[in-house]
Amino acid sequence: AIVASFFADGNELPGPLTVWFLPSFILGLVILLIFCLGVASLVAYCATHFPDLTHLTEIGMQMLFFLTPVIWPRKILLENDGMARGYTAYLLYNPLVSVVDVVREPIMKGDFASFNSYPIALGSAVAL
Repeated sequence: AIVASFFADGNELPGPLTVWFLPSFILGLVILLIFCLGVASLVAYCATHFPDLTHLTEIGMQMLFFLTPVIWPRKILLENDGMARGYTAYLLYNPLVSVVDVVREPIMKGDFASFNSYPIALGSAVAL
């Protein structure tokens, strides 16, 4: 009854619940799953030959967390008060930025990420 009265007033759903939310979110999760499966397989294979790799992987993942814009959006890194910050080349050549974007954009905006993010994310996932 609450939902019916909410739509009867002509209101829209709050947040990212649009028509394109579910397809874009599922596509992003599939790409993320393929990417994580590739990374996990690569690390598992290499860790059998190099036992210290598990500790290095923990440190490397923390470094990647801070080097990839997970917490802040790409727009903040590109400019601040109209002045360029110089992260453009880094964001262009980091494949993890696209993987984060294809999952973050459907959640934040309820729509697909930019057209360039999907081939880069899927290519890096399949390459791994």
